[in-house]
Amino acid sequence: MNDREEKSAAATTTPISPLRRWAMMLRGIWRPLIVISLVVAVTWIVQPARIVGEIAEFREWIDGLGPWRIPMFLAIYVLAAVAIVPAALLKVAAGGLFGSVLGLIIASIGSTLGAAACFIIARYVASGSLVQRMKQGKRFRKLDALTERHGAVIVALVRLVPILPGNLVNYAFGLTRVPLGIFVFWSWLCMLPGTVVLVVGTDAFVQGFGEDRIPWGLIAIVAGALVLMVVSMRKAHLSFKAKQGRRDELEYTEL
Repeated sequence: MNDREEKSAAATTTPISPLRRWAMMLRGIWRPLIVISLVVAVTWIVQPARIVGEIAEFREWIDGLGPWRIPMFLAIYVLAAVAIVPAALLKVAAGGLFGSVLGLIIASIGSTLGAAACFIIARYVASGSLVQRMKQGKRFRKLDALTERHGAVIVALVRLVPILPGNLVNYAFGLTRVPLGIFVFWSWLCMLPGTVVLVVGTDAFVQGFGEDRIPWGLIAIVAGALVLMVVSMRKAHLSFKAKQGRRDELEYTEL
């Protein structure tokens, strides 16, 4: 056995310390933490009453579309996903325009349709130098190898712990070997807790400032969804580790 093989064998058997494990987990969530911080900062700078007023005006416009209001919003949602507009903006809009229940249904359908559209475009339509450069990237090659070995778990992990930025995930998965059905189902399921947080959280915000009351029920739902996200992320991570081990875990954390 040469030196390289000995180092590789030692790396696969060396246990990961709890501190390093948490550092790996934090590497995957620094982007959403930045997004949340920016949202809080914007909300602090911009007057909440003004935001609620603009949402009310937009709601009047979309209600004027009558039976076409939901199809129109879904069409906008899908086009925005294809154009790589941050999905969080559309989920916030759904919560402000349609409320918690209907907004959650619409945002969940829209995000799933948008993800599927990007996936199909990347797999069956996209071509050219940009696609070839993406395929040659180190991060994409690791993602492709991981999805080939255990696609469902990787889709779940990437959705629960956003590693690649925004809707680029949808295009990236379209270039991998993961089946469309697995991608759509696990994307829908694992995006759902985050969708609940944004949609219901926006509805709670609008009700709190628009009606001058604290919607404790909605706040409890948001808190429960956040707990579910953390628990699901942890379970998916443990499932991934149980399936393979240190080599795949290092590939995932290096994405």
